[in-house]
Amino acid sequence: MSSLIKNSVDMLKFSVIGSANDGKSTLIGRLLFETNSIFDDHRDLLEEDSDHTGNKILKNLSFISDGLQAERDQGITIDVAYKYFKTLKRKFIISDCPGHWEYTKNMVTGTSNVNLSIILIDARFGVVEQTKRHISLAHLLNIKHIILCINKMDLIEYSEQKFSKIKAEFMAFISKLDLPNVQVIPISALAGENIVKKSNRMNWYQGATLIEYLENTPINSANNFTSGRFPIQSTIEAKLPNEGKFKGYAGRVEGGIFRPGDEVLLLPSGSYSKIKNIQSYEEKNIQEAFSPMS
Repeated sequence: MSSLIKNSVDMLKFSVIGSANDGKSTLIGRLLFETNSIFDDHRDLLEEDSDHTGNKILKNLSFISDGLQAERDQGITIDVAYKYFKTLKRKFIISDCPGHWEYTKNMVTGTSNVNLSIILIDARFGVVEQTKRHISLAHLLNIKHIILCINKMDLIEYSEQKFSKIKAEFMAFISKLDLPNVQVIPISALAGENIVKKSNRMNWYQGATLIEYLENTPINSANNFTSGRFPIQSTIEAKLPNEGKFKGYAGRVEGGIFRPGDEVLLLPSGSYSKIKNIQSYEEKNIQEAFSPMS
């Protein structure tokens, strides 16, 4: 396997799911803020305030993720928003998924091609119907890694007892599902508790922070480098200067490794062809293409 393929596993794709108003967009805003991944114009949307202990709390973090004006006006997420950030250990692509039941199909779209899902629960209300719906869909989509974030712990005075009760209820529900790797973290996305830094207010929690889980979740097996899969999204035909007529097929590699000269099977026709050349928007004459390259 080439060094290019080895480096490709340093990117983790994850979705943030859960019921409406559980704090998904705020959590993403916090992650982007803490990793210095916010554009300058988005910084103007943030307002800084202090809580009763004097610690700074950033307001309007959700605006960073909610890109549609209708989302900001209504305080909800409608469409799937994709955000990017990186740490010293790994690069990340986030799918911010809507929580309202009428936008469940958008949640499925945003979670259909991720390595991991973070599911949020509002600590005041616990496991609700949409929580169960989203975790069941994540199971059907074969998501191998789940992080349950019990959010808004600041609104229940960081109670370990209430946290344990919600955790037990959630684990009882998923006991019927085949979810091999589930981590549970108490957080406050708005106050930044247990997101990047350990919370001093929840010393009873001895686990890792959210960013530590994200940085260390194994994803080597997440990309399929054996079974060739290349869904064709469009056909491109053009007349190029000094090159003549060009015809190519565009899409994203979902599995396998493709190289110029490889024989490929076309479905559903069952006919065979050979790869003449591989290109991307940035580069011509690529020597090999693999998941998740476009």
